[in-house]
Amino acid sequence: MSHRRSKGLHELADEIAKLIDDPEPVSDDSTLAHVTPGEMVIPAAFLTPELIALLSAEARRHGVDPARFFVGSGRNSINPFTGQPEFFDPTEEEIEGITVTTPHEKGLVQLPQNFPNSGFYNYGTPVNGAGQYGAPAVMEVIGAAGKQWQQGGNAPMGVGNISLEHGGPFPPHSETGDHARGTGFDMRPIRKDRRPVGVDITSPEYDRDATQHEIETVRATEGVEKVFFNDTSIPGVERLDKHDNHIHFAIKPKYRRPPGR
Repeated sequence: MSHRRSKGLHELADEIAKLIDDPEPVSDDSTLAHVTPGEMVIPAAFLTPELIALLSAEARRHGVDPARFFVGSGRNSINPFTGQPEFFDPTEEEIEGITVTTPHEKGLVQLPQNFPNSGFYNYGTPVNGAGQYGAPAVMEVIGAAGKQWQQGGNAPMGVGNISLEHGGPFPPHSETGDHARGTGFDMRPIRKDRRPVGVDITSPEYDRDATQHEIETVRATEGVEKVFFNDTSIPGVERLDKHDNHIHFAIKPKYRRPPGR
């Protein structure tokens, strides 16, 4: 790098520092970044879980950690001269012709992991989302419900098992049910203390009213076929063996989120 370019970047860094310290910002933006003509910046409002899942799958296919592209994730590459994030390919090789496609024949995509302000958190086994692959309709329902839940100021909902990466048997779930096809997902009931851990309907920590609100929020997406949960005092749920500590939502396979939801 030439001395002239180094000097220019240091001067830019000084200007950036002045902007960051400005006591009267003109927008809600709080981060400056290095970007390149031709790159696409996607506003947070457009980042639905289904879109994030597809983009993340494409990044991983090219050997790139998708967390590097989330502003403020802690995995961003930092420019050494300005101290601001930059979003070039970390392999320093050109990636051309990237298209967003369904990554598997069965059309299963992974639910975004630890996605901020999504209205949900991830749990389940196998860990690291290995059991959170689902049909696009499932991602649509979770995304729409999470958005409404988050806007209501609620503590995040816990989303658990969906399906394995390529579908098929997923013990201890049914070999032919939703968890084999990626057409349904599990969710934790709500605790009174709002901690992101499990709870059983027989526990004094179980919050029935909040759990009913959680179920109603998911059903309000209009993408739910059936709800299985053993607190049958909640309207619209069906009893199913071993469903005292989680709710199972069976999703309409062709569901798509209405515009604006």
